Amino acid sequence: MRVRWRNPRVTASECLRWSRMEPTANPTWQGGVVDHYAKRIRFTSIAAAAREYERIRSQLFRYDIFSRRIVRAQLCPDGPLGPGTVIVQRFGSSLLAVETAVRVIETWGEDPQAQAAGFVYVTLPGHLERGISLFEVRRSDTDVTVAITARSRPGGWPTRLSRPLSRWAQRSLTARAIRNLADPLT
Repeated sequence: MRVRWRNPRVTASECLRWSRMEPTANPTWQGGVVDHYAKRIRFTSIAAAAREYERIRSQLFRYDIFSRRIVRAQLCPDGPLGPGTVIVQRFGSSLLAVETAVRVIETWGEDPQAQAAGFVYVTLPGHLERGISLFEVRRSDTDVTVAITARSRPGGWPTRLSRPLSRWAQRSLTARAIRNLADPLT
């Protein structure tokens, strides 16, 4: 975790520094608490559901998930998400922000014809939380479901000391992410 200016782009050297770090969790890790968030959207036509699925799928692979007022993220390297992509996140609403990072370890559904798409990432050292998160969108006929599942525990002493507040912030941020994905006009 680093405190940084909120707005400047992440430099190539900063991307390289984060990309050299080993993850703090892996897909088989069983520690921490599990949070699951999902929202199903029903449409009157298959075509409308397919359009919404594609919009959300595109947002996921651009990592356009969280409100930019709260989280500014940059993909390293730039471009759509793929295994190995490092996402540098800056959390904050003022001039200063806390900088952390995660690494994508799996993606699926890059083909727009797929019925499900998403990715899994793990936290890197210095992240406020230690864990793994799964982001997914699924479609079936006239339904589209957006889901986020996170397994985490405090990433260091600041989040351990402020656990009730950090859990509230984590749950609130993830619930807002679901709304941001499922309700683009909110």
